[in-house]
Amino acid sequence: QQQQQQQQQQSSSTTDRPNNHYSVHYWMGCHSTPLYSHLHIGGDPRSPSIDTRTLDCSPSCRQRQNCESDLFHEDPVVFIRNRYNLGGRGNSCEEEETQICKLSTETPDFVAVYAKEAHILQQDQLLETYAQVGSFVQGINGVHVSSFTKDNGDAQKDEEDRIYRRIPLLGGVVELSVDEMILFAKL
Repeated sequence: QQQQQQQQQQSSSTTDRPNNHYSVHYWMGCHSTPLYSHLHIGGDPRSPSIDTRTLDCSPSCRQRQNCESDLFHEDPVVFIRNRYNLGGRGNSCEEEETQICKLSTETPDFVAVYAKEAHILQQDQLLETYAQVGSFVQGINGVHVSSFTKDNGDAQKDEEDRIYRRIPLLGGVVELSVDEMILFAKL
């Protein structure tokens, strides 16, 4: 019953939105997103209109280098500040008019991003106007076998533990390290 109430609230919030229109930006690497084929938007006129945007990694972009995908992974904070003209550290839009700066500066209604980059963006408070609404296992980063792995308190391992979720198997002897896609909704 509680689940039905949540679904009713979600569906009513969809139809309450002006023009029933949403934007979703995927801040992740090339070919990481299912896009429209998995959004399951029916032909019902009450269905929402959804615009999606991925980071550019097209063949023409690859020929001239500095694709959005590459720039985002080099420094997510600087890329987001430039992409949405948010000012602050690394924003070059005030000094030069790059291709990224010419894009729309309106922040999306929803953002999908890998946990590693979400962690970086949260540290710089670039996701403070968003709430996490979901997380989904997107890939396996590694397999850890505890009987053969020496834990030496490595700082890199500590950072990975905060970013990558570990799933214990076989009574904890084996752990899968997985990357998650985190979904954020604008507050």
